[in-house]
Amino acid sequence: MQTWRHSNDRRKWERAVVILESWKGCHIAYLAAKIERSYPKVKEWIILYKTKGLEALLEKKRQVDEGTIQRIEAKKGRLINLIHEPPQLSGINRTSWSLKSLAEAYQQKYSESISKTMISTYVKTEGYSIKRAKKVLTSRNGNGVFHSKTVRKMREMPCGTSRGMGLCNQHI
Repeated sequence: MQTWRHSNDRRKWERAVVILESWKGCHIAYLAAKIERSYPKVKEWIILYKTKGLEALLEKKRQVDEGTIQRIEAKKGRLINLIHEPPQLSGINRTSWSLKSLAEAYQQKYSESISKTMISTYVKTEGYSIKRAKKVLTSRNGNGVFHSKTVRKMREMPCGTSRGMGLCNQHI
């Protein structure tokens, strides 16, 4: 319990303060104000500790029903399939995807909205990241498979103009 009391994890610290201070006889209203939680929540923690012990104070993740999990997995799969297509197939005039363009294309293709935040979260959980692309999927070959090509950033080279600040097309 002392380890929890000195923890950087706020949830553990709150519970440790409540249990340790309640043993010393502190009133629940004082403890609730101290940790900025409601009176019923503090009382619930004390009762939980008395009846079920320290393990009961560890919060469990909320339960998600199987239908929701399946819908999320289906969205992730559709999103990953969409990412592997060039934006032009969805009518977007870009060479690479952005969160906004992915949201628009997903809405258009699947008639279901998805936020940019959820796209970012789903993409990260699938092991992808949204960054500036160095490789871009381009044209299809005869089998319908996309080829990739390397995209190089153009550099602007200073010319021999005054102070080397001018730019010219011959060095780009």
